[in-house]
Amino acid sequence: MVEQAKSSGGSQSLTKSTIKNSNVGKSGTQKNPIAESFRTVERQQLDVLIVRALCANGIPFNVLRNPDFTNMIKALSNAPSDYKPPSFDRARTSVLDEVYRQVDNELAVVKETWGPYRTYIVSDGWTNVKGEPLINIIASNNRGSMFMYADDFSGQEKTVKNIANYLLKSIDEIGPSNVLQVVTDNAANCKATGKEIEKGWKDLIKGDEELGRRVAANINDSDFWDEVENVLKITKPLYMMIKFADGEGQKMGEVYEKMDCMIGEMKDIVNNNTHAGDWDKMEDILVSRWEKMNIPLHCLGFSLNPHFYDANYLKTPAPGGLPRRPPNADREVVSGVLKAFDKIGEDAAEKTLLRQQLSAFQSKEGIFGTREAIADAIIMNPISWWNAYGSETPELADIAVRVLSQPISSSSAERVWSTYSFIHNTKRNRLNGARADKLVFIHSNIRLLSRYTTSYNQGPSNKWDINPESDYLDDSLVRLEELRCG
Repeated sequence: MVEQAKSSGGSQSLTKSTIKNSNVGKSGTQKNPIAESFRTVERQQLDVLIVRALCANGIPFNVLRNPDFTNMIKALSNAPSDYKPPSFDRARTSVLDEVYRQVDNELAVVKETWGPYRTYIVSDGWTNVKGEPLINIIASNNRGSMFMYADDFSGQEKTVKNIANYLLKSIDEIGPSNVLQVVTDNAANCKATGKEIEKGWKDLIKGDEELGRRVAANINDSDFWDEVENVLKITKPLYMMIKFADGEGQKMGEVYEKMDCMIGEMKDIVNNNTHAGDWDKMEDILVSRWEKMNIPLHCLGFSLNPHFYDANYLKTPAPGGLPRRPPNADREVVSGVLKAFDKIGEDAAEKTLLRQQLSAFQSKEGIFGTREAIADAIIMNPISWWNAYGSETPELADIAVRVLSQPISSSSAERVWSTYSFIHNTKRNRLNGARADKLVFIHSNIRLLSRYTTSYNQGPSNKWDINPESDYLDDSLVRLEELRCG
């Protein structure tokens, strides 16, 4: 390299000694500027090759924040000079099996929470690109949702017995005493109904030219778009409530209060625009729907959440202009709690004991009235709070943990099908069921394991699995957070 510099001409003559003497770093290490220059060029070339490979395979750039991707690059930099990537056949067979085993072993930290944090099973049905009917199994608690497997039910009738046996298999694997609840959904039928409605609507538009002209006139009408803006403002709290209910985690202790706040927020918005006269009708619809959906467990979960008894929280203004009230001051809630205790208690003595212990909790007697318990009621997870301060009311504490650990939707199982469609798509429609299952298992659970690391919430790997450029709200928690704060 030095000899080439000499022969290239120039006003200065470079020698090994001048380079050696004039380029010593602060730490005493010697630096060669020409060598550093070539390394900079090599790094830029590598950057181009990496981005080129991402673009060629349609991989989003947020993969560059993925710690597994970073580990791969570091390993390659120390790889033997004759190393070659695994072949196509080896990658999708023996190497894939080894990665599956590694991820399964790493999930031990998740499986250890199945007992202490009360786990529920979420199951959902789906049909893949090959027309094969699948049913998946998700094990979920307040530490996250772990994909277990999805089996192909081709050639099998989805009878009560077959599905029951399938669920019993997962219950046995998780541990019968660890399973708190099984959540299922019949999304396939709902999807088929939706398609029929959409088809009928399109036929109506196609056959009615007058309606088409009216639609065009509305689109060009500024008043129409003002009305659209009003509708979006009014329905935003409803949309955010649906997103809350559709999210993962244990939300039985929050749904009642969230519903009250949603109705109050909508009331505030409606009363400040041109639809103020329509609020009574809207409220009747919302309350009627909530009365059909509300169950005693919602009321019990609300009553057992220590956060909603905090004096400072109760002083904060509630949406809709009404003052906040603790759960025990709401007649509907108290009625729901009594109905729940009536079903939970095995006899009159146990029901009486639960009511007495609930009264002690709500009145902040004993340990519930200590400074620490009151302070932690705001900052601690309700389940953790009951584990910490429920010793004086063990029967109620056990009920509290069970109730507050329950989910309110099967959305975690439904989201797995998005992962399936991402992996087993029309371009990879030759994937067999077993290999697709392994790929989804690895893809989903590596993300779950990431949430157990501090680097996921800070540093270069911060939320590496979220693509901020995604147009879909479900694919971007960043966008959801912006809406929540907007």
